[in-house]
Formats: sequence, C-alpha cells, structure tokens
Amino acid sequence: MAGTRKIHESFVTPNYLQSCPPPKVESPLEAASPLETTGFKPLAELPNDPEICLEAQVKYMIQFFINNYGPSPNQEVEKARQGYAHDARLAKAFESLTMKYAATSKTREEMVKWIIRRVLKASKKIVKGSQKKDQKTVLQDVCKRYFEENSEDEDEKEKEQGWVDSVLPFRKNSKNKTMNSTFIAEIFESQLFKNDYKEFLQDFDKVTEKENLEKTRRFTKLVMECIKTGSYDKIAKYKRVPWLKSWIHNTTKVAHELDEGNYDGKASKKIKFVSQL
Repeated sequence: MAGTRKIHESFVTPNYLQSCPPPKVESPLEAASPLETTGFKPLAELPNDPEICLEAQVKYMIQFFINNYGPSPNQEVEKARQGYAHDARLAKAFESLTMKYAATSKTREEMVKWIIRRVLKASKKIVKGSQKKDQKTVLQDVCKRYFEENSEDEDEKEKEQGWVDSVLPFRKNSKNKTMNSTFIAEIFESQLFKNDYKEFLQDFDKVTEKENLEKTRRFTKLVMECIKTGSYDKIAKYKRVPWLKSWIHNTTKVAHELDEGNYDGKASKKIKFVSQL
C-alpha cells in the first residue's frame, strides 16, 4: 500500500526513524487502548511518517508498563526489553521507564486522597449545574451541600472563605492539607455525601480510564522529546506518570472499602452536617 509500511513481529530495524513495533490502536494519533498481552502484535500499518512512527512506539512502550509492570514476571519485562535492543534510544527510554516505575508507588493514603479529590470534583459539577458560577461560589456551595456552618459564638463565626478552608481538604489554606482518617470519617457522616459518593462509584471506571488516557497522552509527548534530545533524566523527574493497572485495581478496592465504612477513623464531631429528610 502506497504511503504505508507493514510492521512485523521481528522489530529488528535500528532506530525510531525506521522501526515501528505495532501498538494496538486504530489510529496512532488517538489515545492508546489497553493492551492485554506483553508481546508485539503480528501486523499493523502506519503512515510512513517518522513522527507518527515514534509516537506509536512510545505509546506501545508506555502501555506495556501500564498493563504489565509489577504483576508480570521479570522474564516478561526482560523479553520486552530485548525487543528494543536494536535501537539504543528506545532501549534507553525503556530502561528509564523501568527505573521510574520501580521508584514510584501509591500508598493507601495517596489512593484515598485521589478518590476524595475526584468525588469533590464531581460534587462541584452537581452544585454548579448549568449555572455560571465562579470557583469561590462553587466551593462555598459544596460546603453548604454537606455541612452547616458551626459556631457557638456568632461574633467568632468564620467568614465564608475561612469556612471553606476549614472544611474542604488539600487546599492552600485548608486545615486538612494531607489525608487523614478523621476527615474521611467526618465527611462520610454526611448522608448527602454518601449518596453522591455512591453515584460517583458508578462512574469510577470511566473516570480512571479517562484520566489515565490523558496522562498517557502527555507522558507520551514527554518521552518522545526525551528520545529526540537524549534528555532521559526528565523521565525520572516527571511526576504525573500514567497509573499502572495494579494501582488502579487497588484504588478501586479502596474506593469500595470507603463506601462500606472502612476508613480507620472516627468523626471529631466538630462539624455539623446538613439535616437529611
């Protein structure tokens, strides 16, 4: 076929301008779909374009790590590594990704923080609806949705923004800058939050998939640039790497544990919640 090249399993050509192990994607310009196996695919056709060819290889390489790193036996990783032995730049990229993921992990605290951030993001959409509201108003409305302003002395009552910071976590002036079990227990005291959380869980897989595809897209661009310039150290410094399937699996498990009330803490009772009907 004119203007295209066929890609075979052998993958023996020497550099990214000529070699293209076939990623399992309908178009290399679209986000890669999850690959369920570790080896190269039998055949694929890509435009005879060095940039598209490199992008396809990098996506395939990153997707290998997402799907297989951790659970895969060492021999599978080594087998994949050998597939890039004929191209020094791709081999270096593979080694850099191996070191990056080996040095990266997700604790339960980080998983819970990720979950709560996404739930609150979904809550913002609920309270905003189709109305035009600035960020400050939306945050205040989220607080009002779940919590009542709590002060025994009206003269000492916090200003609304101070109230937002005292309730919502992970903000610059928040009292809860890090994840803690007390805050989780407190927010789950709100029945409205519990209801919203259950709704969020129904879309959990879609949320994680969408976010990881976007992270993969951005990471692909970075790795491509590292290969072109030889600046592989940027891979080690990059923070928002796509999540491994094993991380996503564990986060999904934690998300359902929270729904079941397993958050290892007790509410401080310092926060009042909106009355339920």
